[in-house]
Amino acid sequence: MNLESKILKKIEENLNFSEKPGVIIASPSNFPPYKFHWIRDSALVMRVFINEFKLKNINFFQADLFNIDFIVDKYDLVQCSGVLHHTSNPLGGLKSLKSKCSKNGIIQIGLYSKHARASLNKIRDDVKALNIGTSHDEILEYRNKIIDDHHYKDELRIISTWGDFYSTSMFRDLCFHEQEIQFDCLDIKNLIDEAGLKFVCMMLKPKMKKFFEIQTGILAEDASLDVWHEFELKNKLFFTEMYNFLLISDQ
Repeated sequence: MNLESKILKKIEENLNFSEKPGVIIASPSNFPPYKFHWIRDSALVMRVFINEFKLKNINFFQADLFNIDFIVDKYDLVQCSGVLHHTSNPLGGLKSLKSKCSKNGIIQIGLYSKHARASLNKIRDDVKALNIGTSHDEILEYRNKIIDDHHYKDELRIISTWGDFYSTSMFRDLCFHEQEIQFDCLDIKNLIDEAGLKFVCMMLKPKMKKFFEIQTGILAEDASLDVWHEFELKNKLFFTEMYNFLLISDQ
């Protein structure tokens, strides 16, 4: 049994902050005996989610990550994927998550890599320089420009492999998002230290784990963020999706 499985096995309650439904390592359907709480800023999304999946062991709260003092419970697992990097204060958000974590509880975080998104940042710079608007027609026109213009061939080679490129709404978030903070592994290390948490491990797909261990000779679950930083400098697209990692709270 791997580390992630051992952690999930001991879950009794789960508090999930997630920008996108389903971007979680545990779900109410996978753990029917357990109690799940899910917080979002959209009541509509929550209603759609619970109706579609006919969930019974989940409670929804409509709330702001930075205003959750009304939650008195402590949780064994708190999940927050794709959220902190869209806030103006990731450290404050992480501390807010920590405040709801039980002693030795686990926090799962997903953050964007500045190395993996370097090509995307070049496109975003163009969006600003060309003063491209965010109407539906302007977004489609610009996406077609990226496809047809040889100027973007290197960037297109990378971002065309991302599913977000093919959805108008997701492409808007990808290239026109007004608030996104990107990290490298040393930034994450500093963020974790300032929040008073401890890094456990990266969460990886089996192929990614195997590749890392072949390249470094180090077990992925034993690798520090310093090791991951050196590895990523040589493999800058490794965390194309996101850094997904586990933290532990010893408060």
